[in-house]
Amino acid sequence: MNEFILNGVRSGAYGIIITEPPPAVFPKRIVETVAVPGRSGTLILDSKSFANAALPYKCAILPEDDQALREAAEAALMLLRPTAEYMRMECTYYPDSFRMARISNEISVESIVEEAGRFTIPFDCKPQRYLKSGEHPILMDTAGVLWNPTLFPALPLITVYGSGSGALTVGDIVVKIKAIDGHIVLDSEMQDAYRVAESGALENKNGSIYAPVFPQLSAGETAVSWTGEITHIEIIPRWWTL
Repeated sequence: MNEFILNGVRSGAYGIIITEPPPAVFPKRIVETVAVPGRSGTLILDSKSFANAALPYKCAILPEDDQALREAAEAALMLLRPTAEYMRMECTYYPDSFRMARISNEISVESIVEEAGRFTIPFDCKPQRYLKSGEHPILMDTAGVLWNPTLFPALPLITVYGSGSGALTVGDIVVKIKAIDGHIVLDSEMQDAYRVAESGALENKNGSIYAPVFPQLSAGETAVSWTGEITHIEIIPRWWTL
Protein backbone atom coordinates (compact mmCIF):
# COMPACT_ATOMS: atom_id res chain seq x y z
CA MET A 1 0.00 0.00 0.00
CA ASN A 2 1.16 3.53 -0.71
CA GLU A 3 1.77 5.89 2.17
CA PHE A 4 3.56 9.12 3.07
CA ILE A 5 5.96 10.06 5.83
CA LEU A 6 5.38 13.42 7.51
CA ASN A 7 8.06 14.74 9.84
CA GLY A 8 9.36 11.20 10.27
CA VAL A 9 5.93 9.69 11.06
CA ARG A 10 4.54 7.04 8.70
CA SER A 11 0.92 7.56 7.71
CA GLY A 12 0.46 3.78 7.80
CA ALA A 13 0.96 3.89 11.55
CA TYR A 14 -2.40 5.73 11.67
CA GLY A 15 -4.11 3.47 9.15
CA ILE A 16 -3.78 6.13 6.42
CA ILE A 17 -3.05 5.09 2.83
CA ILE A 18 -2.79 7.08 -0.42
CA THR A 19 -5.59 5.98 -2.73
CA GLU A 20 -4.47 7.76 -5.93
CA PRO A 21 -1.10 8.94 -7.29
CA PRO A 22 -0.55 12.61 -6.41
CA PRO A 23 -0.95 15.01 -9.34
CA ALA A 24 2.12 16.14 -11.25
CA VAL A 25 2.41 19.85 -10.44
CA PHE A 26 4.82 22.31 -12.06
CA PRO A 27 5.14 25.36 -9.79
CA LYS A 28 4.42 28.77 -11.26
CA ARG A 29 7.41 30.99 -12.00
CA ILE A 30 7.15 34.32 -10.19
CA VAL A 31 7.25 37.11 -12.76
CA GLU A 32 5.86 40.62 -12.96
CA THR A 33 4.60 42.16 -16.18
CA VAL A 34 4.85 45.91 -16.68
CA ALA A 35 3.07 47.91 -19.36
CA VAL A 36 5.23 50.71 -20.80
CA PRO A 37 3.34 53.70 -22.27
CA GLY A 38 3.89 53.97 -26.02
CA ARG A 39 5.36 50.48 -26.29
CA SER A 40 3.53 47.44 -27.55
CA GLY A 41 3.62 44.36 -25.38
CA THR A 42 4.78 44.21 -21.77
CA LEU A 43 8.10 44.00 -19.99
CA ILE A 44 8.69 40.83 -18.02
CA LEU A 45 10.51 41.17 -14.68
CA ASP A 46 11.73 37.72 -13.71
CA SER A 47 12.29 37.04 -10.01
CA LYS A 48 14.15 33.82 -10.94
CA SER A 49 12.08 31.97 -8.34
CA PHE A 50 8.98 29.80 -8.14
CA ALA A 51 5.75 29.95 -6.16
CA ASN A 52 4.52 27.26 -3.77
CA ALA A 53 2.65 24.31 -5.23
CA ALA A 54 -0.75 23.06 -4.05
CA LEU A 55 -0.51 19.28 -3.87
CA PRO A 56 -3.74 17.50 -2.83
CA TYR A 57 -3.28 13.90 -1.63
CA LYS A 58 -6.35 11.67 -1.82
CA CYS A 59 -6.25 9.25 1.08
CA ALA A 60 -8.27 6.78 3.11
CA ILE A 61 -8.31 5.59 6.71
CA LEU A 62 -8.53 1.85 7.27
CA PRO A 63 -9.19 1.22 10.99
CA GLU A 64 -7.90 -1.91 12.63
CA ASP A 65 -10.46 -4.66 13.23
CA ASP A 66 -11.22 -3.64 16.80
CA GLN A 67 -11.13 0.13 16.20
CA ALA A 68 -14.08 2.38 15.39
CA LEU A 69 -13.75 4.66 12.37
CA ARG A 70 -14.37 7.78 14.47
CA GLU A 71 -11.58 6.83 16.85
CA ALA A 72 -9.16 6.17 13.96
CA ALA A 73 -10.15 9.43 12.25
CA GLU A 74 -9.61 11.48 15.42
CA ALA A 75 -6.12 10.02 15.84
CA ALA A 76 -5.29 10.65 12.16
CA LEU A 77 -6.49 14.25 12.27
CA MET A 78 -4.14 14.96 15.16
CA LEU A 79 -1.28 14.05 12.80
CA LEU A 80 -2.84 16.05 9.97
CA ARG A 81 -3.82 19.25 11.74
CA PRO A 82 -3.04 22.52 9.86
CA THR A 83 0.41 23.92 10.66
CA ALA A 84 2.28 27.18 10.32
CA GLU A 85 5.62 25.40 9.77
CA TYR A 86 6.95 23.36 6.88
CA MET A 87 7.63 19.69 7.53
CA ARG A 88 9.57 17.10 5.58
CA MET A 89 7.17 15.05 3.47
CA GLU A 90 8.06 11.85 1.62
CA CYS A 91 5.84 9.37 -0.16
CA THR A 92 6.16 5.96 -1.78
CA TYR A 93 5.35 7.39 -5.22
CA TYR A 94 8.59 9.43 -5.14
CA PRO A 95 11.01 7.29 -3.12
CA ASP A 96 14.11 9.19 -4.22
CA SER A 97 13.00 12.70 -3.21
CA PHE A 98 11.14 14.71 -0.59
CA ARG A 99 9.35 18.04 -0.26
CA MET A 100 8.94 20.63 2.46
CA ALA A 101 5.21 20.90 3.03
CA ARG A 102 2.55 22.13 5.41
CA ILE A 103 -1.13 21.34 5.73
CA SER A 104 -2.91 24.52 4.74
CA ASN A 105 -6.53 23.84 5.68
CA GLU A 106 -8.81 21.68 7.79
CA ILE A 107 -9.62 18.12 6.74
CA SER A 108 -12.98 16.38 6.91
CA VAL A 109 -13.33 12.61 6.70
CA GLU A 110 -16.16 11.08 4.70
CA SER A 111 -17.37 7.81 6.18
CA ILE A 112 -17.78 4.78 3.94
CA VAL A 113 -20.33 2.54 5.72
CA GLU A 114 -18.42 3.04 8.98
CA GLU A 115 -15.63 0.74 7.78
CA ALA A 116 -13.31 3.25 6.17
CA GLY A 117 -12.98 6.96 5.66
CA ARG A 118 -11.79 8.99 2.71
CA PHE A 119 -10.44 12.52 2.61
CA THR A 120 -8.03 14.85 0.80
CA ILE A 121 -4.94 16.36 2.44
CA PRO A 122 -4.31 19.93 1.18
CA PHE A 123 -0.51 20.02 1.18
CA ASP A 124 1.01 23.45 0.52
CA CYS A 125 4.53 22.65 -0.71
CA LYS A 126 7.63 24.66 -1.33
CA PRO A 127 8.38 24.44 -5.05
CA GLN A 128 11.54 22.35 -4.67
CA ARG A 129 11.49 18.57 -4.82
CA TYR A 130 14.77 17.73 -3.08
CA LEU A 131 16.73 14.68 -4.19
CA LYS A 132 17.74 12.37 -1.36
CA SER A 133 21.06 11.87 -3.14
CA GLY A 134 21.74 15.55 -2.43
CA GLU A 135 21.73 14.84 1.32
CA HIS A 136 24.85 12.66 1.15
CA PRO A 137 28.04 14.51 2.23
CA ILE A 138 30.80 14.79 -0.39
CA LEU A 139 34.28 14.89 1.17
CA MET A 140 36.97 16.69 -0.84
CA ASP A 141 40.62 16.76 0.24
CA THR A 142 41.83 18.07 -3.13
CA ALA A 143 40.35 20.40 -5.71
CA GLY A 144 37.81 18.80 -8.00
CA VAL A 145 34.59 19.11 -9.98
CA LEU A 146 31.03 18.47 -8.80
CA TRP A 147 28.22 17.47 -11.16
CA ASN A 148 24.71 18.82 -10.55
CA PRO A 149 22.30 16.29 -12.12
CA THR A 150 19.40 18.78 -12.28
CA LEU A 151 18.63 21.94 -14.25
CA PHE A 152 18.47 24.12 -11.13
CA PRO A 153 21.25 25.78 -9.08
CA ALA A 154 21.62 24.10 -5.69
CA LEU A 155 22.38 26.00 -2.48
CA PRO A 156 24.82 23.74 -0.62
CA LEU A 157 25.86 23.34 3.00
CA ILE A 158 29.67 23.52 3.00
CA THR A 159 31.90 22.76 6.00
CA VAL A 160 35.43 24.14 5.60
CA TYR A 161 38.15 22.58 7.78
CA GLY A 162 41.52 24.03 8.73
CA SER A 163 43.08 26.79 10.79
CA GLY A 164 44.02 30.36 10.06
CA SER A 165 42.77 31.98 6.86
CA GLY A 166 41.98 30.85 3.35
CA ALA A 167 39.80 31.30 0.30
CA LEU A 168 37.23 28.87 -1.09
CA THR A 169 36.32 29.05 -4.78
CA VAL A 170 33.10 27.42 -6.01
CA GLY A 171 32.59 28.03 -9.72
CA ASP A 172 33.17 31.78 -10.10
CA ILE A 173 32.25 32.58 -6.48
CA VAL A 174 35.09 33.23 -4.01
CA VAL A 175 34.54 33.18 -0.25
CA LYS A 176 37.41 34.70 1.74
CA ILE A 177 37.72 33.35 5.28
CA LYS A 178 39.65 35.43 7.81
CA ALA A 179 39.89 32.81 10.55
CA ILE A 180 39.06 29.10 10.73
CA ASP A 181 39.01 27.60 14.21
CA GLY A 182 38.85 23.92 13.31
CA HIS A 183 35.93 24.41 10.95
CA ILE A 184 33.41 26.91 9.64
CA VAL A 185 30.04 26.12 8.05
CA LEU A 186 28.72 28.06 5.05
CA ASP A 187 24.96 27.62 4.61
CA SER A 188 24.08 29.00 1.19
CA GLU A 189 20.34 28.45 1.67
CA MET A 190 20.21 30.44 4.92
CA GLN A 191 22.98 32.86 3.82
CA ASP A 192 24.73 32.18 7.12
CA ALA A 193 28.19 31.26 8.42
CA TYR A 194 28.69 29.58 11.78
CA ARG A 195 30.75 27.14 13.82
CA VAL A 196 29.31 24.21 15.77
CA ALA A 197 30.71 24.26 19.33
CA GLU A 198 31.36 21.07 21.31
CA SER A 199 28.15 21.74 23.21
CA GLY A 200 26.24 21.74 19.92
CA ALA A 201 25.57 25.49 20.08
CA LEU A 202 26.00 27.50 16.89
CA GLU A 203 28.57 30.30 17.00
CA ASN A 204 27.98 33.16 14.57
CA LYS A 205 30.91 33.45 12.13
CA ASN A 206 29.50 35.87 9.56
CA GLY A 207 32.12 38.40 10.63
CA SER A 208 34.86 35.89 9.77
CA ILE A 209 34.05 35.68 6.07
CA TYR A 210 33.81 37.96 3.08
CA ALA A 211 31.31 36.68 0.53
CA PRO A 212 29.43 39.07 -1.79
CA VAL A 213 27.24 36.03 -2.54
CA PHE A 214 27.20 32.55 -1.06
CA PRO A 215 28.28 29.57 -3.19
CA GLN A 216 25.86 27.75 -5.46
CA LEU A 217 26.21 24.66 -7.63
CA SER A 218 24.93 25.43 -11.10
CA ALA A 219 23.51 22.82 -13.48
CA GLY A 220 26.24 20.57 -14.81
CA GLU A 221 29.86 20.97 -13.72
CA THR A 222 31.14 23.27 -10.96
CA ALA A 223 34.84 23.45 -10.14
CA VAL A 224 35.78 23.62 -6.44
CA SER A 225 39.19 24.64 -5.10
CA TRP A 226 40.80 26.48 -2.19
CA THR A 227 43.94 28.22 -1.03
CA GLY A 228 45.51 29.15 2.29
CA GLU A 229 45.22 27.04 5.41
CA ILE A 230 42.13 25.10 4.40
CA THR A 231 42.85 21.36 4.68
CA HIS A 232 39.64 19.85 3.26
CA ILE A 233 35.94 20.51 2.83
CA GLU A 234 32.64 18.62 3.09
CA ILE A 235 29.70 19.54 0.85
CA ILE A 236 26.07 18.54 1.24
CA PRO A 237 24.89 19.66 -2.21
CA ARG A 238 21.10 19.78 -1.71
CA TRP A 239 20.21 18.92 -5.31
CA TRP A 240 16.63 19.78 -6.22
CA THR A 241 14.23 19.80 -9.13
CA LEU A 242 10.59 20.76 -9.72
